[in-house]
Amino acid sequence: MVVGGMIEDGGTAPSSMFGAAGTTTSIGGDDVRHAAIAAVSSTEIVRIGGARADEPPLARVVVDDFDALSTEAGPSLTFARSQALAVHLGERRVAVIGGEDVDDAPVRTVEIVDLDARTVTVGPTLAGDYRRLAELGASAFVLDDGRIFVGFSIDEDQIVELVDVETGSVERVELPRALGGLPSAAPLPDGRVLMWPGVVAAPETGDLVVGGAPLVFAPIAATDDARWSDGPVALRARSSAAIAVLDDGTLVVAGGGASAHTVEIAVAVTD
Repeated sequence: MVVGGMIEDGGTAPSSMFGAAGTTTSIGGDDVRHAAIAAVSSTEIVRIGGARADEPPLARVVVDDFDALSTEAGPSLTFARSQALAVHLGERRVAVIGGEDVDDAPVRTVEIVDLDARTVTVGPTLAGDYRRLAELGASAFVLDDGRIFVGFSIDEDQIVELVDVETGSVERVELPRALGGLPSAAPLPDGRVLMWPGVVAAPETGDLVVGGAPLVFAPIAATDDARWSDGPVALRARSSAAIAVLDDGTLVVAGGGASAHTVEIAVAVTD
């Protein structure tokens, strides 16, 4: 397992890998924050973009190798960006999605970084306002059909786009109902996507409550109606929660605003 993060002075903490035997290896670490991070092999992560304090975003790509205990510069992005998302496409290729540029404007152009070929290819253009994706708790991952699911919310409005980096096509998906502010999403073992609600303020009290019933999305269904079904009941209100679906369909929901110290477990979400 590989992790990174920010330290108190705003720099990037050293990347750390926790081994099966309980060992920890740390390398890297600098004053760049808000970089996009993805694992590209069992021993490598890539750090993309980011910015130093009070400076514009960077176009850099850095690879941390925990086997060789080294850090190597990769090819530079076409568009400097901070607060983007990185999605591993297989082999040593990564899609860079969203973020904000030197003018604090959203970067809507997807870039594909090939670490072996040392190339960066400009990909599709997205429709949504994709700045500060990491801060907004956005979700991005590869579906079984090879497209990238990108989902996030702005002011309780959900935005979902399916991105095909091979053909350049982008499909905007309309949700059948709102999920509140800062929902989450995760792939299911059967190829569908679970979308977990965020929070809304109760009209009478202003307290944060569950933003709606969870949804299950089938990307390759023949009709729009067949794409959507109900998911398991959300017990507690939480925004930007971390959710994971195990191979047996067990769902684990942890963290997030409003219920950050409580873990929920639901079962058989693939039924």
